[in-house]
Amino acid sequence: MATKNQPSDSARHDENRTEDDRNRHEDGEKRAEADETRAEEDRSRPDPEPLAGLIGFERDLLFTVARLEGSNPHGVAVREELEAHYGEEINQGRLYQNLRSLVDADHIHTLPLDGRTKVYRLTDRTREELAAHLDWQRECLADDE
Repeated sequence: MATKNQPSDSARHDENRTEDDRNRHEDGEKRAEADETRAEEDRSRPDPEPLAGLIGFERDLLFTVARLEGSNPHGVAVREELEAHYGEEINQGRLYQNLRSLVDADHIHTLPLDGRTKVYRLTDRTREELAAHLDWQRECLADDE
């Protein structure tokens, strides 16, 4: 039973509930701020997602085409560069099938060099995606240190 100076059980319960509601609201605001901070950090991080659907060999083809950009990177030049990097022979069928797949996916486009030879060039979008992918890889390696 409540006395004159003591609040009733229901009044104490209401006060506790009000304080709990205030605490939940403050906790919710803190969580929202933390979520927004994480979202901002995530937006500033490179996003490798556009290249995530590619196999490693396809990404290596893209990096090789980018590396050879100052020349006329045709299929043979791309194959020779990759063979030097891998230290093993690359099947011609595998090479051209993957290059064709990258053309179909609009990662690279071709230009005629002569009647039969095609030169491969990255699209602007793919160049940006490769740069973002490379930044993400560097970030991953830096996190290990």
